[in-house]
Amino acid sequence: MKTLRIGLAVLVASSWALSPARVDACALAPGEEERAAIDHEGALIVWDRAHRIEHFVRSAVFESTGHSFGFLVPTPARPTLADADTQVFQALLDITLPAIKDPVQWLPQFVGITEPLLHNMGFLQYRVGGGHQDVVTIIEEKTVGGLDATVLLASDTSALANWLGTHGFGLRPALKQWLGVYVAKGWHIVALRYDKPDAVTRVASRAVRISFPTEEPIYPYREPADTVQRPWRRLDLFVVAEGRLDGVLSDATPTPWGASPTFAAPAALTNKLTAALPGVDLPANAWVSEFVDSATKRAESDVTFQASDSTVEVRKPPAVGRPVKFYLVPYELPFVFAPLAWWWWRARRGARSGDAT
Repeated sequence: MKTLRIGLAVLVASSWALSPARVDACALAPGEEERAAIDHEGALIVWDRAHRIEHFVRSAVFESTGHSFGFLVPTPARPTLADADTQVFQALLDITLPAIKDPVQWLPQFVGITEPLLHNMGFLQYRVGGGHQDVVTIIEEKTVGGLDATVLLASDTSALANWLGTHGFGLRPALKQWLGVYVAKGWHIVALRYDKPDAVTRVASRAVRISFPTEEPIYPYREPADTVQRPWRRLDLFVVAEGRLDGVLSDATPTPWGASPTFAAPAALTNKLTAALPGVDLPANAWVSEFVDSATKRAESDVTFQASDSTVEVRKPPAVGRPVKFYLVPYELPFVFAPLAWWWWRARRGARSGDAT
């Protein structure tokens, strides 16, 4: 049964990675005349209610035609960035996978030396390490999860777009409009960039943890308006909190998020999950929820999570496994029995002939 459960986990994870319907998380920003897409995304929110801290973990497999590409993640407050272990998602799958019934079936991101000059001439509207008088402030730069990461805070959308454009992020009109929503809110933008070998088109990032203070857990669900609608797209989001949480589209009139939980129940957090999230305080009495979103076009809103009125547990129906056992059948049997049958037939025929005489 354990072998079958591990096999089911591998099958679920593989289905994310191989699905032809790609999910654009937050906002992709490839360079001009380049294409980038996300083949597979795993996402996790850990809500530390006592300290009002959200830990947002994501890992993705990218396909890109350019030498490098970037994507942007908005956060409502200054984030801290850290590596996370991709095993976190396997640990969560171990918790949320259904029980197995197994009847036996028997079968046979850089800064150039010209930047200060350009800034003094007024061509650039940002300064590395600048104070709040700058319309774009670089809060932090580091490498995390194999990605060059820059945390930005801006008070002007055009200035932020200018900064991103000069650093290799493709800025199309819809993406600039998307940025404007978060600049107006005073959110930070985490700009992540990956430089890959030219010969490689498909790359996988390690898991990245983005932690930030917030009054309620939030998933950056909104996408640029020019995101192409794709059938069969899928987002799998795990939420770990002290109780059951429900998703709400909160940017306009709060309405329930259309993604239903496929799993929501108290769960004993495993050592594998704890080890994959160093520095994260996991709730003692944790509920683990898994949401599946199959919207081909996302609502123009982020998703916040609020305490659910329901304490009903949601579990996946048992999966019927069919372990196979084999009984041995020597293939030489026909070659053995055929001569014996012929000999027996001849002997019996001879005996009958003798009796007749």
